[in-house]
Parts: sequence; C-alpha cells; structure tokens
Amino acid sequence: MRISLILIAVFILVTNCQKNIQDDYPIQSVPFTKVKVNDNFWPGKFCSVFPFDDSDVYKIIEGAAYSLHTYPDVQLEKYCDSIIRIIELTQEADGYLMTWRQIDPSAPPTSWSGDEERWSDISGGHELYNMGHLYEAAVAYYQATGKRQLLDVALKMQI
Repeated sequence: MRISLILIAVFILVTNCQKNIQDDYPIQSVPFTKVKVNDNFWPGKFCSVFPFDDSDVYKIIEGAAYSLHTYPDVQLEKYCDSIIRIIELTQEADGYLMTWRQIDPSAPPTSWSGDEERWSDISGGHELYNMGHLYEAAVAYYQATGKRQLLDVALKMQI
C-alpha cells in the first residue's frame, strides 16, 4: 500500500512538472517536412573554392533517402533521381568523381585539394571524404528506393 501511494505521488509530481514545462515554453518544434524554403538566397551557381562541396550534395541525398524511406514522396524522389543523373554524367570513364577538379581542371590546387595529381593527398585532399559520403548516400538511397543508379556510381569510384 505504501509503495502504491509513493508511486502515485511520483506520477502526479512528474505529470505536473511536465505540464508546467510545456506551458512555460513558448516555442514549439516544426517538423522538417513542413518547412518550405522559397526565397532567392538558396539558388545560385557553383562558385566555391572548397573541394569538399560534393559531400554536401551527397549528404542531402542521404537525408532525402532517409525521409523517403519513412515518408514516400514522388516529387522528392524524382528530384533526387535528376541530381543522381547529373552526378552519373559527371563521373569520369575510370570512375573518378570530384567536381571541384572537374569543373576547372586548370585551377591551381588548394591546401585542401591535394596537388595536381588525383589521389595524391589521401589524408587531406578530401577525395576520400567525398567518396565516403557518396557511399553513404548511395546505400541509403538504394535501401529507400531500390534504385541502383547512385550505388553503381559509388561502386565505380575506386582508388
């Protein structure tokens, strides 16, 4: 009996504390699926000096894949497919893929891109970093959609 009274008292305290916290906090979370970005800040052209920008595209595809796995969305999947097609067309015949080098092969290397030779700076050139994010995106997208296109791109990219 005594334990039951203690449990009831604890339950009432916890319930009241949670209610007070919820009532006291004026900001409520917004599901990311309800967020729409439609201003002119986001669209633009490629003008970065960072050799790891490819990874951002791969991370976005990976996130979209996780979303598609839980909340199927034909438009999102179609958009991802169009980006994946561009990635596929950008990949060189031998599988190499790093758009920072491919967009302007004559650009001098940066401290983040390695020297002029591909795969010459494995520890800091970001080629492996980008490749890892490509692999993660490819697996996630395949698991979510069953489509192999990005997975095939990833498998073709080897050192």
